[in-house]
Amino acid sequence: MRFLSFFVVFSVFFLFVSCENSVTSSKDPAGTDDHDVDINDSDTGDTGNTGDTGDTGDTGDTGDTGDTGDSGDTGDSGDTGDSGDTGDSGDTGDTGNTGNTGNTGDIGKLCYDDNECGDGNFCLKMDGNCGGEGECSKMPLGCDDYYDPVCGCDEDVHSNYCYANMESVNVFYSMLCLNDMKSASIDFSYVREGFSPESMEGGVEFEFDGPDYELLILSAPSRENDGNFALVTVDFKGINGVSAKVKFRFQREPFKLPQVFELDTTGTDTAVLLTDSGDTIGFLIGKLTVTGYQVGISGFTNLKFNAEKLTFKK
Repeated sequence: MRFLSFFVVFSVFFLFVSCENSVTSSKDPAGTDDHDVDINDSDTGDTGNTGDTGDTGDTGDTGDTGDTGDSGDTGDSGDTGDSGDTGDSGDTGDTGNTGNTGNTGDIGKLCYDDNECGDGNFCLKMDGNCGGEGECSKMPLGCDDYYDPVCGCDEDVHSNYCYANMESVNVFYSMLCLNDMKSASIDFSYVREGFSPESMEGGVEFEFDGPDYELLILSAPSRENDGNFALVTVDFKGINGVSAKVKFRFQREPFKLPQVFELDTTGTDTAVLLTDSGDTIGFLIGKLTVTGYQVGISGFTNLKFNAEKLTFKK
């Protein structure tokens, strides 16, 4: 565009000059030769006709745009500054204390001792299993005032189960403690004739300064021969968690009746008292007399014995 403007100006100027020269020439006297003019310089020749303005040269081809330089590698972004530490949240207000619930955390946990069960609980065990494993249970907070005495594992009498448990005491057996017994007696009769059903009578009776107790569930006698002797066993059971196992060594040869045995805590002649779980409570001490003894092919056909005024020994 600039080139075109220049060209237009130049053309106007050139035409102007040309016109003025033409005017000057027309004012010169006619017939005046150029060579007659005294000029110090050599005769100036006629100004030549102005040459035609040369064709404007073609605009040069626009050079190829240079390849765009590769963009410089983007600088690594600066490390993001560490976020400021979040301010500590204000302490949550203390929740109001919930009313104390009875201790239940240890309920049902297996245990051997009350100390394993926490406050307000104790280690409840099966009757007679004083030294064995139990389960943590809650102690009763109150009990009915009925009298159904039990002997606790502390070997003291408690009015009933509940009162024993309220003192965190387990029940040894469900009767007065045998160390308070005045005396005991044993009576047993077994008969079996031919193919008739067996017949058993008797039991073990405990006498106290209060209610008496009996073991009236009987078992058929058994024996184990040992040369001229036979070791005889009879079991007595009750509903109060106590059983008695009576043993004596009967002399078969030479045979004689009656035979008297001294029941003690050791040896072959004993009357041991047990809990239903098999723990030993103690022994009945005294004389036992066998008044009937007869054996057939299939076992005893007759057995009778009794004992009176037996004492208890732990």
